[in-house]
Amino acid sequence: MNNFVCVTGNLGRDAEFKTVGSGKSLTKLSIGVNTGTKENPHTTWVKVTCWEEVADSASGLLKGDRVTVVGRLKQEDWESKGEKKSMLTVVANSVSHTQKKAGKGEDDSDIPF
Repeated sequence: MNNFVCVTGNLGRDAEFKTVGSGKSLTKLSIGVNTGTKENPHTTWVKVTCWEEVADSASGLLKGDRVTVVGRLKQEDWESKGEKKSMLTVVANSVSHTQKKAGKGEDDSDIPF
């Protein structure tokens, strides 16, 4: 496959799950990837679309969760107020939940490392 992308970052908001008219599962993610330096921090936001089984497995992800997405790039084109626009998105082949954000009141004291 020539069109391949792998992105690791943190969710900027909870996963958005829905079932579309054809009965297929759809989950949308917004991943923040730190691309700057310590002196000049910068976050690049990547929009991810997940379908079917991948959508089902990603549906419970929450803001702050760290994930790795493997998939392909897709260019989305549309027109708004007479102006043509486009955006690159990632269509996920897999989503790995690499780290859960600790919630308020959660006790991590039993973790040995």
